[in-house]
Amino acid sequence: MTTPAELLALQTRKVFGVSTALLLAIWIGAITSISSARSYQDQLDRGIKPADIVTLSGAIGLIVVFAMGAAWIVTSKWLRMLHDESVDRKPGSIRLNRRWTLWGWVVPIVSFWFPKTIIDDLLIERGVDPRSGSTRTTVWWLSWVGFNVLFNASTSLGFNVDPNVVPINPSVEIAAACMLTAGFQQWRSLVQILGTPAQSHISI
Repeated sequence: MTTPAELLALQTRKVFGVSTALLLAIWIGAITSISSARSYQDQLDRGIKPADIVTLSGAIGLIVVFAMGAAWIVTSKWLRMLHDESVDRKPGSIRLNRRWTLWGWVVPIVSFWFPKTIIDDLLIERGVDPRSGSTRTTVWWLSWVGFNVLFNASTSLGFNVDPNVVPINPSVEIAAACMLTAGFQQWRSLVQILGTPAQSHISI
């Protein structure tokens, strides 16, 4: 029979996996956006209608969407597991309801701080110094929010109504990838800390 510690370890490995896959997908999309933007413009110059233009970014975009969806689901399941364990050990230690481990990432407005709040509370419940833990989560969270702002700005270009405008901006996509990378090591550290059974917790 699988123990709770083994289940946590398994889910933690999955979070590491989907996080790395998302970062790779974002960078592949950013790099290929350079040639895709040129290809799009070339096809426009040849008189091809925007609706008929095909670029590599379109295919990569589907991979990115899948990677983001997988990261959301796997990470939310992991956070819910941690949330339940923390509340069982110390009722009231996590300020937000367990449903926000899933919806806190995507609901407008609250998505700007709910996930960070949950992770801060999880760290405190495990005995991590609040100042040290908050500093680490703040660095990670600022990079994550910055990435989302840039990623959404890049995505919105695809809905540009001007048929003569190339809806691919490599500068924005590369900037988004850099923002995600900036906080990635902090995120991995947080996952490692929270993925360690409470009784063998490692300090930061």
